[in-house]
Amino acid sequence: MNKSLAPLIIGLAVVILLTMILISVQTPYMERDNYPQNNKNSGDNNNPSMQLSPYEAQPRSPGPRREPRQAPGISNEELSDMYLKALNNYHIGQFKKSEELVRTVLIFTPKDDKALMLYGRLLYQQEKYDEAESVYRNLAKMHPESPMVYNNLGQALAKQYRFNEAIEVLSTARKKDPASPIISLNLAGAYAVIGERGKAKYYFKEAYSTAGKQVLPAAMDPTLKSLQDDPEFVEFINQAKAKAVKEKKDQPEPKIAPEVKPLKALQ
Repeated sequence: MNKSLAPLIIGLAVVILLTMILISVQTPYMERDNYPQNNKNSGDNNNPSMQLSPYEAQPRSPGPRREPRQAPGISNEELSDMYLKALNNYHIGQFKKSEELVRTVLIFTPKDDKALMLYGRLLYQQEKYDEAESVYRNLAKMHPESPMVYNNLGQALAKQYRFNEAIEVLSTARKKDPASPIISLNLAGAYAVIGERGKAKYYFKEAYSTAGKQVLPAAMDPTLKSLQDDPEFVEFINQAKAKAVKEKKDQPEPKIAPEVKPLKALQ
C-alpha cells in the first residue's frame, strides 16, 4: 500500500465510525414521527402545568448501574465533565447550551440514563414535547420498573393534549409508586382537564394524604381550573388550609439556649 494514502484511509475510517455512532443515537428520537400528532383544539387554560419528577433521581435498575464503556476518542472523565457542565447550564437556565453538551455526551454514550434524563427534561422545558416523549419512551424500555420515567412520559403526553394516553401512562407510574404525591397530582390534573371531576378530586386528596399542606398551592394550577368552583373541592381546600394554620399555631416555640457566661479567669 502507498504510504502516502495511509493517513487518508485512517481519516475516512474515523469519519465512518462517528457517522455510525450518530445514526445509532439519533434513530430512536426520530421514531416520534410514528406517534399521533398534537391535538390542540383545547384552549390554553387546559395546558397542563403539573410537575415532572426530579430528574436528578436515577431510574432504579435491578442491579448496580454499569459505567459507560470507554468511548473512542474521548475519556470517561471528559464525558463526566461535559455532563456536569450541561447540568450547571440547566440550573442557570442556559437550556440550549446545556442541550448541546448533553447531546454530545449521548453521541458517545447513547444509553447513559443520567444524560438521557437530563436531555428529556431539557426538551420538556423548551416545549419540545414530542421529542421529550421519544426520550422518555426509550428510558421506559431501559427502565420499565421506574415510576419516575413513566410520570415524565405521562406529562410529555399531557402537554401534547393527549390526555387519555397520559392518564394510562400515569396510572402505570402510580402502580409502581402509589405514595408519590407528584404522580397523584398529575393524575388529578389530567382527569380535571377531561372533565372527570370525581377522579380529579380523589387523586388530589391522595396527594394531600401523603404530602399534606405542601400540595395546597397546586389547587390553583390551571389544570385544576374546573375544580376551583366545585363546592366540595373548595370546602376541602379551606379545611386543609385551616388545619395547616392550626398546626403552625400549636407548634411549641423553639427553645433558646440560656446565655453562657464567660468563665472567670483564674486568680
